[in-house]
Amino acid sequence: MILIQRGGKSLFPISCTMWQNRRSTGIDQEMRLDDVKSTTDRFQMILAPIIGGKPESPWMITTEKALRAMQKVLRPSEYRAYAGVYTALNSVYWVDIVSDQPSDVVIQNLSHIGKKKVKQSKRVVEPDLIYPLIQGRNVKKWYASPEKYRIIVPHNPKKGDPLDERTMKVRFSKTYEFLLSFKKDLQGRAIHRLWGKGRPFYSLYDIGEYTFTPYRVAWKEISGKISGKGLFSVAVIEPWHDRILKEKLIVPDHKLMFVPCVRRDEAHFLASVLNSSIAQLAVASYTIETMMDTHITNHVYIPKFDAKNEVHRRLSELSQRAHQITKRYYEQQDSSAHDELRKIEEEIDKTCATLYGISHEELDEIKKTLRILAEGQVRESARAGTLPS
Repeated sequence: MILIQRGGKSLFPISCTMWQNRRSTGIDQEMRLDDVKSTTDRFQMILAPIIGGKPESPWMITTEKALRAMQKVLRPSEYRAYAGVYTALNSVYWVDIVSDQPSDVVIQNLSHIGKKKVKQSKRVVEPDLIYPLIQGRNVKKWYASPEKYRIIVPHNPKKGDPLDERTMKVRFSKTYEFLLSFKKDLQGRAIHRLWGKGRPFYSLYDIGEYTFTPYRVAWKEISGKISGKGLFSVAVIEPWHDRILKEKLIVPDHKLMFVPCVRRDEAHFLASVLNSSIAQLAVASYTIETMMDTHITNHVYIPKFDAKNEVHRRLSELSQRAHQITKRYYEQQDSSAHDELRKIEEEIDKTCATLYGISHEELDEIKKTLRILAEGQVRESARAGTLPS
């Protein structure tokens, strides 16, 4: 609840009280105030625009001490984030490989998914334009693994533009015939009617050469429970060895945001920075779970990776270890990964503090504030985002 006076002027920071309900159930509308106080925690916080002097920019909720420390982080990054591929008709482009042949594959489209249902078609096509698909649900903190389904991407991987119809007919005639059988549906897509003039009927959107970079540092647009608190975390998407398609780049769905990287060590450097408590607080202070968009890199500063910088290299190494540990947890159910990962994340926080020139005391305040936003408490505990039990 916020009280606004017409004609008044906001003086930042604005003091506010954040109430957290300790119980899993809601609070009865008729409950007395004393009873409400006995079942809730209250924290004195402040509100301030994330861009100083611009009250129209998103407002952060944080503590005054944490805000002073975060000023070293809150500015545009050296990197740009992008959204994943938008098909506007997944039921055509998302496919299951039914079987493989010596040079081709038999595919079947997922006709039942999405808002618009289409006919189901089973055809023999070339494997060249089929890629492993990854969705938001396949990305967790320090871990990314593609779907069992694949996606047809009839675009040039070097430039990102759609292949012209002549090339499709000559080089990928079987894939072209498959897409041609859905021509009316594909031409009817709203985004294609709006932006597809002069483009082939099978064109995809939110796609470019950045889509085909070897490494992507990715996060979900919608993350965690819908509670109003941003639970932000990233993972590195690396080239994938597909059982049928062999070595292939993984193509992200449009609900995944990502920063493209050519180098593996650079991608893991970014992952360490973005998964640190420092970056997590910056994101949690101004976002909700349904708005983890590409704007993250507009507000959380990430310096350009320098392979000669000892701090940068160390952060990259720590991310690689975190990914290895987390993979062991999810794929081998190794419970010892919890403690190992916690130690790695503590080291990442300290190293990131060095990167930004943040003191030990400031880091402690940042972690305490993050716990308030993520958990509604200030007790010492594993910070939000570590492996689930």
